[in-house]
Amino acid sequence: MNINLILPEITLFSGALFILMLDVFFAKKIKGCFYISHLLSLLFCGLSIFFILQNFTVSETIFSHMFTGNAFISFCKTIAVALLAVVITTSVNFAYLNQRISSEFLALLMIATTGGMILISANDFLVFYLGLELQALSLYLLAAIKRDSSKSSEAGMYRDWE
Repeated sequence: MNINLILPEITLFSGALFILMLDVFFAKKIKGCFYISHLLSLLFCGLSIFFILQNFTVSETIFSHMFTGNAFISFCKTIAVALLAVVITTSVNFAYLNQRISSEFLALLMIATTGGMILISANDFLVFYLGLELQALSLYLLAAIKRDSSKSSEAGMYRDWE
């Protein structure tokens, strides 16, 4: 089994957890911790793209044919992570204005992209559903990240009854 096929997703998800833990332990000690968080998130994006490019020529399935990889899937994953890097780069001003929630913002973006990458590679409906839920729940939280805004709170409501 080629575990390298799922390594880009593991890299982005563990990067999101690392950025959250960095904020928990060092946000009060280091004044510009949000800049470090942005740089680390871009580093994890680059590392994830590196692992995707390593799998570009691989065409196989893993986990009992639930997760697949080929050149087209690697190309789509590369586009997803590159767009994440663009969003992270353009959100530095937002992070400067909202330093209290900058690491949560970055972590949720990275987790949503991980869910999208799982959606791209899914070869089974169960894996597709897990990727969809991972992406959807983090996007609901991103919509409601501004706690003082009533529009943001309304946008983040999860309506399961419809």
